[in-house]
Amino acid sequence: MHIPESMAKGIRKCHMESCERIERGEEKPSKLANITMKTKHPTRYHRGICSICGEWCEMITKEHAHRHGFESADAMARAGVVK
Repeated sequence: MHIPESMAKGIRKCHMESCERIERGEEKPSKLANITMKTKHPTRYHRGICSICGEWCEMITKEHAHRHGFESADAMARAGVVK
């Protein structure tokens, strides 16, 4: 796959600027940085630690939600149990 030179220059420029911000301490990634897009509404596809049982979840499953008394995985996500 070939990337046009102008696009490659832009990618390098953005990469260098973000590296400089991190080195200056302006931007620190969290330990549990989410690689998915940030949304305003939590969904079952967000990863995190369950605050009820302390288990790490790549995503909230129906079985995990039922184990804690929720009717669905989306209801558990809306309750804000996984952080």
